[in-house]
Amino acid sequence: MFVEGFDTDIRLSDILAKDIAALKLFGPILFVAAASPEYLKSAGRPKHPKDLLSHNCISPRCFDGSIYHRWEFEQNGAEFQVQVKGSLILNDTFLMLEAAADGAGIIYTTEEAIKEKVRSGKLEIILNQYVTSSAGFYLYYPNPKQVLPKLKAFIDQIKSERRIKAMR
Repeated sequence: MFVEGFDTDIRLSDILAKDIAALKLFGPILFVAAASPEYLKSAGRPKHPKDLLSHNCISPRCFDGSIYHRWEFEQNGAEFQVQVKGSLILNDTFLMLEAAADGAGIIYTTEEAIKEKVRSGKLEIILNQYVTSSAGFYLYYPNPKQVLPKLKAFIDQIKSERRIKAMR
């Protein structure tokens, strides 16, 4: 589960291993597809996620070097994936957002990541009826009895910050 040399990991809730402890950091998270008004005007507005197959989709390169090109959607409670293609593969969310806002293609990311671009009119969320979600991001760590003191201090700090925010 953990990469050698690391004591903890941060992952989406749906990648939870049973033999470790987890602390929820934040969530839930909505995953959306979005494009600039200019892109949608020139390429057309997809009506169903399968329509993405004929669009230029901007895909992220993951930390392990893989490309995230299987975008996830939901319809009537059933999840499904669409394997998209595109001319841009980037490893930086900021660059992906800028490319999408400049009309380079469709982006798939969290609603939170694009909220400012949506507010400013540079991006529009598309395929609203197929949005999928995750319970959120969690900090994963080994059995609490085996946690190193430095990691325990980090976890205690996160919990302390939460208590302070809850009191406000």
